[in-house]
Amino acid sequence: MNLVTTQTSNKRRPFLETNRQTTHQGRRARTGASSSPRALLEAHEGAGDLCSVRLQFYRPTAIQAYVAGDFNNWSPTATPMLRQLDGTWIADLILAPGVYEYRFFADGQWHDDPKAAATTRNPFGGINAVFQVEAL
Repeated sequence: MNLVTTQTSNKRRPFLETNRQTTHQGRRARTGASSSPRALLEAHEGAGDLCSVRLQFYRPTAIQAYVAGDFNNWSPTATPMLRQLDGTWIADLILAPGVYEYRFFADGQWHDDPKAAATTRNPFGGINAVFQVEAL
């Protein structure tokens, strides 16, 4: 799993790289929210420790890709991913500390994360990727 995290508390905010990449059509793409990770963290200030988590999924032939997990009630289209030029898809999430399960959903089909550091079986016979966001 390719996972990049940045933790913050309501006392200090580290610099967070904003995602200003564009799609192949020249429009600014979104990764599940209309704001950058920095703006989302600022909007949640006072809510305790939050972490910016970046999930990556390599699927160069995909037309659309999403990430679904217990952080978005397993909605397969609630969190769209942003396509990079090399065929990697990324999604930036703002999460509270905890353990999270997820899967990728691309072009109408579920996909495992082949780079996941931890996995667990799901009730549908598939494999969920697992990651942990730790408190400061």
